[in-house]
Amino acid sequence: MSDNNDLNPNDISLFGNVDSFVGITLNENYQITELLGESSNNLTYLAKNLNNKNIPDLIIVKKANANFIKRIQTIKKIDHLLNPLVNLKHPNILESYEYILDKNDNFYQILQYLRNAISLKEFKKDQTNLKKTDLIRIINQISDGLSFLHDHNIIHGDLKPSNILCQTDQNSETNIRICDPLIAKLINDQDQDKNHITLSKEQFINPQYSSPEIFQGKPANKSSDIYSLGCIIYELITNDPPFNNQNITSNYASHLNDLPQSFPLALTQSSNFIARIESLTFKALAKNPSNRYVNVTDLKNDLALAFVASEEVWQSKAIALKQNETTHSKLGRATLPSINLKSEKPKKVNFNWEKIILNTGVFAIICALGFYGYSIVINQDNLYKNLNTNLLFIPNLDSSKNASVNNNDEIEKSKINLQEVVDECTKNSPQYLNALNQLGISYYKANKFVEASDTYLEIKKIATSLKNNEFIILAINKLARINYLSHDYQGDISYCQEALNMIKANPNSPYLWDAYTILGNTYTISNEPKIALDYYSKLYQSMYPYRFRIGNSFAITGFQLADTYRKLNRFKEACQIFKYCINNWQFVVRNPNHPIIANAYYSLGLSLMAQGNYPEAIEALATCKKICQKLNLPKDSFKSAIDHSYLTCLWHTNILQALFMVLGIKSNLP
Repeated sequence: MSDNNDLNPNDISLFGNVDSFVGITLNENYQITELLGESSNNLTYLAKNLNNKNIPDLIIVKKANANFIKRIQTIKKIDHLLNPLVNLKHPNILESYEYILDKNDNFYQILQYLRNAISLKEFKKDQTNLKKTDLIRIINQISDGLSFLHDHNIIHGDLKPSNILCQTDQNSETNIRICDPLIAKLINDQDQDKNHITLSKEQFINPQYSSPEIFQGKPANKSSDIYSLGCIIYELITNDPPFNNQNITSNYASHLNDLPQSFPLALTQSSNFIARIESLTFKALAKNPSNRYVNVTDLKNDLALAFVASEEVWQSKAIALKQNETTHSKLGRATLPSINLKSEKPKKVNFNWEKIILNTGVFAIICALGFYGYSIVINQDNLYKNLNTNLLFIPNLDSSKNASVNNNDEIEKSKINLQEVVDECTKNSPQYLNALNQLGISYYKANKFVEASDTYLEIKKIATSLKNNEFIILAINKLARINYLSHDYQGDISYCQEALNMIKANPNSPYLWDAYTILGNTYTISNEPKIALDYYSKLYQSMYPYRFRIGNSFAITGFQLADTYRKLNRFKEACQIFKYCINNWQFVVRNPNHPIIANAYYSLGLSLMAQGNYPEAIEALATCKKICQKLNLPKDSFKSAIDHSYLTCLWHTNILQALFMVLGIKSNLP
């Protein structure tokens, strides 16, 4: 506690804060000198300590207001609940000296006084862009204080910026104190059989920093405190809480169902540290408590890694990047067994002819098997079906184009609707364009691409005469997709380029991603990976800020980009993007057994093989095989190609196992 002697508690201004409580002595120990502030729950006073020699001369008295008292379910539980906080000392916890409940059921908290301290909420208003060191210092101190509470089996229950005090010392360093632990629990203890929460003004709950389970009426615990800490870290970086809706009901829905916006792309791209903090934050903000950090210490360790670790160490050690127990574990490097070499005295050789003859026979059999295996190995490629690895992530256009779709009823309805619009409006009207679009969609769904193309050409012509850019871009986009599905690649490239020229004025147009996708796929099919790489890269960068909202689309784009890097022999970039997008898929989509993930692990395995990293390639290919088995895929060229790659890796790591694998395949052939 700093020196407080320069403050005269008796110097009360005539026109200062006037309150009937100022001037009285509470419990014969604390003389109230000044009203410092008022909140929805209490009045905060500065007071002079008169008799208690164990605490400083100046202290804070918080007097609970009437509404606060009414919301406490059992007034007698105050002592039992809050007494563990008394004299609990930690540099990042505001000290609680005493709790007083008088005969009139008035409730007072006697707390540590910090000169010139402000809340983290106020502090952040003046510090819109925190330095990296300040950010780490603040998060570390909040984590230390919260960890200390958890170690003493104390749940805060209402962690938020307004409950965190910041005090700047003479070295301009910010020191943190956490306030008001257990106050929310004092009010909000729910019956165990409740499975939801009442969203009313009487309920003590903070809609911006509370975890999903709190909104469901479950009691606060360590995991819910970690979620609140994640909300605070998110706000320290972005200046806004994860969900900042105007009413509690909207926040309730968002915390339960929505993922927060990703950190701004400009931040994550400019700083590798911020990109790592984003992973850390989203780990803390997991909807399912079992997917969050187990404890605050793990979060703090990740924070230290984010600041100092190399990329290799971060990728292998960060808990934020490790998947939960329901998904595949992160790929790791295999380690070779250690060999203990000891010098021994030479022993006298005793010839055992029986053993020599037996061993010679065994050796001869092994040699025979070896020659037999070698004769198979030199022709092992003939044992496997061929697979075109150039189109792993390109949809089968023929299967979608030739699919039988009975959509005649919808087409007739669209034609009738179009005629009704013609009867009521002119053809040069937005209503007519809308009706034409509905007909075009009906043709498109029925795979009648000639009729659909004619319809959208007419839309483009009319929209051009009306200077209606929205319908012009829509028509161009549909024409590009129709040409792509019809294998008219020159046509789809032309329409996509035309669309991009128009969209340049509006980079947030929803048609941008579609154009990039069509162009990337077209140049991949045309075996021009360098050009495809350019469009996939642009698509990946455009989707990156939304990767936690559209996890499946983002991951597929990442796989297409990574596979293009593989085809260009840029294997390091391929592996990095594959691993990141697989992890993002598992974190957001949470469907570890999907054909697209099997393709991703297979292409990752090929990239690792190309770098000579056979142990890790074996692990990726083994995961791919497990996914195929769980999906019960037929024994086709893809499964055969996986086995072929797996065998190739075994020849570099375990020759005997590779030989047995070849012999097993040979014996199963017809």
